[in-house]
Order: sequence, then C-alpha cells, then structure tokens
Amino acid sequence: MLRVAVLSDLHYIQVNKDVCLPQAAAAGGLDSMEELIKRFRPEDPSADILVCPGDITDRANPVAFAAGWKQLTRLGTALGVKRSVAATGNHEVQSRLKGDPVAPGNAEHAIDPVECLVNTLGYPTDFPLPHQKWVYWGRGYEIVCDDTSVVVIVNSCHYHVTLQDNEFERGRISDAALEDLQRDLQKLAADRPYRLLVVHHPPLPHEETGLDLGRTPMHNGPALMKALRATGLDWLVIHGHKHHHRLVRADGEVFQPFVFGAASFGAMLRADMARRTRNQFYIITLETTKDALDADCLSGSIQALHWSNSGWEETTDISWGLPNGCGFTSQTVDLSGLAVAMRNLLQKSGTQFLEWHEVVTQLPQLRFLMPEQVIALKGMMRRANINFLDANNLFPSQLSMSAS
Repeated sequence: MLRVAVLSDLHYIQVNKDVCLPQAAAAGGLDSMEELIKRFRPEDPSADILVCPGDITDRANPVAFAAGWKQLTRLGTALGVKRSVAATGNHEVQSRLKGDPVAPGNAEHAIDPVECLVNTLGYPTDFPLPHQKWVYWGRGYEIVCDDTSVVVIVNSCHYHVTLQDNEFERGRISDAALEDLQRDLQKLAADRPYRLLVVHHPPLPHEETGLDLGRTPMHNGPALMKALRATGLDWLVIHGHKHHHRLVRADGEVFQPFVFGAASFGAMLRADMARRTRNQFYIITLETTKDALDADCLSGSIQALHWSNSGWEETTDISWGLPNGCGFTSQTVDLSGLAVAMRNLLQKSGTQFLEWHEVVTQLPQLRFLMPEQVIALKGMMRRANINFLDANNLFPSQLSMSAS
C-alpha cells in the first residue's frame, strides 16, 4: 500500500508585507492550509508521499512562493510523509506578468522566477544526488525511486521562458526529453509496483460541459501517455492547472494510464466554476494485486476533502468536487455483477435497509469505481429493483429492495 496526498494550485498571494495566504483564504475567513495541517499528526502518519502538481504561488511572486513552499513542508511533516514532490506550474515561472517588477535588495536575484525556484531548498523534491536537480531544470524531467515506487517529475513549464507569446498557455515535453524518458522507464519502472508521473498541465484534453477550461493542449501530451503505455505497466498521472477535478483513463486499448486532475486547493473560484467544484485536498491509497503472470495491477481509493470556508469536510455533494470514496482499478469491473451482488446482499440480510458502508464492506471492489462507473452502476441497481437514497450525492446512503 502507498498513500499519496495531493494538493494542487495553491495560488499563494502576498496579502501584505508579512502575510501570504492562498488566494481564496486571503478573501477572508480562516487560513485553509493552517486548518488542514491541524487535522494530521506526524506520530500517526496519514500519507507516504506528498504531491503538489504546481502553481504554489500566483503570477510568479517570489515572496508568496517561499511562504507556500514553507507551508507545504509543514503539511508534509504533519502528514508524516517520507517524500514531498512538486512539479513546476506556469505561475511559478511566468504567467501574464506585465511590466518590470520592483524588489528591494538584490533585485536581479529576487525577481527572476527560475533563479528563485532553483535556489529553493528541496524544490521540486529532495533528490538523492545533487546533479539530479540540474537534470530536472536542464532536461525538463527527472525521476526519483525507492524500493516500491517510481515518481517521474515532468516540468511542463520548461519552455515558458521563451519569447513565443502563446507558450505560457500550454505545457510541453520536448521530443529529446521523451526519447530519454522512454529509455529510463524501461530500466526503472518494472521492478516497482507503484508508478506515478507528476506534471502541472493535463497531458490530455481536459474539458467539462458548461465550463470554459480552455482548449490549448499540452505539446507531446499524447506521446507522453504512449510512452507510459509502452512499458506494459499501470501508471497514475497526477496533474493540476485546470482548477477542476477529473478522474479518467487515457486513450488506448491496453495499459491506459489513470489520469487524476486535482481541483485547486487555494485559487479563488468564481461564476460557473464555483457552482461546480470547491477547493479540495486528497489522499489516494494505492494497492496492487498480482495478475496471472505475477505482474502488479494497480487500484486506488480516494479520500476527498473540500473547504467549506469554516473547515475541511468529506466531499459528498457532486457539486462540491470529486466525491469522497471514488477510485480506479485496472481489474475488470463487472457493473451488472455488482448490482446483482448488492441485490443478493439485501435479500439475505434479513433487514429492510442496508447502509452504503455496509455494502462496501461486503463488496470492496466498490472502493475502486470512477464517477461515471458509479452513475452507470446506479442505473443497473434500478434495473435490479434496488431502491436507494442519494440526495445530490454520487454515492447512495442507504439501499433497499423495491416492492415490485
């Protein structure tokens, strides 16, 4: 088992000379990061790895970035993680920044975003070897491993310092970097059951009906997914940037990577976006099972929390973000079989109702369903004459048999 804590797009801003906060928290109320840190204790570890897929700050503010990185480090300590990993976001490097910033002291050092990042201790992670930091900045990706996991960190903002006007609107991994990555993956991935790729920009188009999320694709994003598929192994890709949650499988017929897009942790959400999601934080619990040839097959269950402006709560309402209890699996999911199994449980229970958590205990595969699979399952439950209460929640709260 590997537990991965995820928060993306913190968007720390400088409120005044001495205070930096996530953008949404700066609008008033409690500090969402401080409240999250209070939930966890290092003596009772809650995660093994902390992942932040970028945009720690807003509009390349070096003071706010330093404050955000410090708070991420504190959160990692509270979670009891063994490693923290960040991918560089467009707001770390250069994003719609106009004019010449003015900073006191050594201005040339203070206002250059990349120089600020390079000189930040432990960013984007604590690489085992000193030269790996320079590989990340020079090549556009680097890999960290331990006995059970391999984490590829892709800097999709590697070319954001270009003079091309539209480069900041997209992510990119170069052809040369892809060639190196393909060789590295073959050498490093096969012997480790947990395989993650962390990148700021979504490697595949990320669209949502009724929301304007932009349509500028990541350059070589599909080729990056193809490189992961070519390993013949399961991968989890974690990205941010869109401020809207997503959990899907990439295109392809076999070994399609799972793609998890994290909602924003700290950006101010407005208009339609505010009605469709909230600021969220996640802990993904990864598990593996062996296939017939003794290869590791990946599954994951997701604890999802959202910020309610007064505290962190488990996400239930589908308009608040990715619902708590979703997941994914590379195993075959027989939705009709699950519906029949639930009907059998109800018939054998001897009670009029079953709570959802009781059903999940009996049918643990329910922990690994993507949102669209849950929606389809509910349709099959109706066909199986199962009544359920769900309000505006993705998951039912209570099941019963239909009288018909």
